[in-house]
Amino acid sequence: MLAAGVCFIVPAALMVTALARPYVEKGTTPAFDGLLYGMVPVVLAIVARAVVGLAPTVLRSRLSTVIAVAAVAIFAPSFVFVGLLTRLTGWLRGRRWTAAALDGLGATSVALMAGVLARLAGDGLVDLVTLALFGLTLLGLWRTRWNSAWFIVAGGATGVLLTWW
Repeated sequence: MLAAGVCFIVPAALMVTALARPYVEKGTTPAFDGLLYGMVPVVLAIVARAVVGLAPTVLRSRLSTVIAVAAVAIFAPSFVFVGLLTRLTGWLRGRRWTAAALDGLGATSVALMAGVLARLAGDGLVDLVTLALFGLTLLGLWRTRWNSAWFIVAGGATGVLLTWW
């Protein structure tokens, strides 16, 4: 679980750092705006695919589903708890009551991701182009085994090209 978390977070952190530095130094430019314009719907699609993929595994009971809905309503900081408990997961999974608590944390995590995705989609899916990028990325993620980084690169390139037209 720790390795999966690191493999998910480190590339994202490196990308954000790579984008933040030029933005801080030079401010906004049409090319940078285009890059983000194309990348945001693609990243939203990647998160949506992750939520859809995780939901059936995590939301196995009505109680888990109720917990997920409650978490969306209050945006519980479950990622912190999961990160702190990573080393103890095997031991905790062996105990009945802590296994149930971990199931609740998993449901909360998926719900949190879905809630954040919905909020960001309101800001990132602003026109037909961004909706098309979002939809094509979802289709590509479901139909291919391509690394999601390629979708991000393609979305950014599309956004930059559109700013030149």
